[in-house]
Amino acid sequence: AFIAEEDITVVAIQCCINPIVNFIANDGEAWILAELNQGGGLVGTPGTLMHSRYFQLWNTAPAAVIYNPVSDILVYPEGKGIHVKEEGILQVLVQGANTSAADCTWCIRHIIHYVKGLL
Repeated sequence: AFIAEEDITVVAIQCCINPIVNFIANDGEAWILAELNQGGGLVGTPGTLMHSRYFQLWNTAPAAVIYNPVSDILVYPEGKGIHVKEEGILQVLVQGANTSAADCTWCIRHIIHYVKGLL
């Protein structure tokens, strides 16, 4: 199944201390919906939509999670590389992201294009 970039609407970053941030693609920019209700790892207010420049992850190696509600395909961190699993689930492991929001945005865009190339 081919996933168009405009169909991928939600991307989340989760670091090892468990904050989760949802990146919502909007005209090539990474907008963030914070869904953090436990302490640490994220600067922002839970449930608030803000641009990525207002966020900074404290952890140095977040993993990226991509969810596409159109085709119900989920990409999440586990293991190495990308694996096709049952019920249209893909696995992606992301490494090397820095703590700046700019690096997180680049990482998300890279993953979206990478996943598009595999499908």
